[in-house]
Amino acid sequence: MIQGLLTLHNETYEFSSWHSTLLGYAVLLLCLLLNTIGAAVLPKIEGVILILHILGFFAILIPLLHLGPASDASFVFNNFQSHVGWENQGLSWLVGLSGSLFTFIGRLP
Repeated sequence: MIQGLLTLHNETYEFSSWHSTLLGYAVLLLCLLLNTIGAAVLPKIEGVILILHILGFFAILIPLLHLGPASDASFVFNNFQSHVGWENQGLSWLVGLSGSLFTFIGRLP
């Protein structure tokens, strides 16, 4: 994600695989330092992150419920619409599933 942001905002950045290795080591070092040296403040950081997650949940949920179009229950639970372009719905489901399966094999596609 860090490299994606770099390539998005810096047009002169050229992606190299060793950059991701160094970024991975930097993230590991940050986690190591936070869990060893910063262990005393870790509960406070976790509390702040919990509050941010709860506030973020409501910050997204409230506008979605307020501004989103409302439908009746019969339309929501009885109608199925698929606009993906695949002829077979099972094949469409399996293609969508393949993206989340990459997290289980431990490497990038």
